[in-house]
Parts: sequence; structure tokens; C-alpha cells
Amino acid sequence: AFAMLVSSVNAYAPLKGVTVKSLSSGQDVDLGSYLSDGSASRNLLVLGTYAADFNAIEYAQRLRYYAPQLEKKCGVSKFGLVLNCEPEAATKLAEEVDLDTSKIEIFTDP
Repeated sequence: AFAMLVSSVNAYAPLKGVTVKSLSSGQDVDLGSYLSDGSASRNLLVLGTYAADFNAIEYAQRLRYYAPQLEKKCGVSKFGLVLNCEPEAATKLAEEVDLDTSKIEIFTDP
């Protein structure tokens, strides 16, 4: 998995045109647009593996634990997690690790 913190830079430009499906809305989302929402806020996106993969589970657990601290101490206001799986598997992972999906947006890329 890969995590990146973006703060008003063009580091997200290579993600323009890469679409994933939002677990909450079911809509396609362009990751470049998601990260460059026009605000000066900091955004964090974790690009994970399959939902049942140990590394993806570990990253989801760490995101659950550290998101409040990153929000408070580092000013991160948007959190996203991309998983290479079907929506049902992503939902199960979110339930198992107790991710706050009101603060952490989950995307799937089957």
C-alpha cells in the first residue's frame, strides 16, 4: 500500500483520470479531482491492496487510529482509502476494523 499527504502541490496530477468507485455513493470519482478540491487543506489518500490482504488490513487499522491525530495535529481534513476489491469486501473490511466512514471515504477499484 502507498500513502501520500498532499498539501497544495501538484503531486496529485498523475492521478488525474484515474477513476475509482465511491463506496458511499456508488459514483465514479476521479482521484486527481478528489485530491485537488480547490481548498488549501491537506488530504491523505491510502492506495491499498485487496481488502483481505494483511497489508490492507494493517493500513486500515492505522488509518483508523491515526486519522484523529492527523486531523488535529497536522491539519488533514480529507481522508481516502482505495482498495482493489469489490464493494462488499471493502464494506466488510470497514466493519471489521471499525473505520469511521463518515470521516474516511472508501473507494474500490475492482
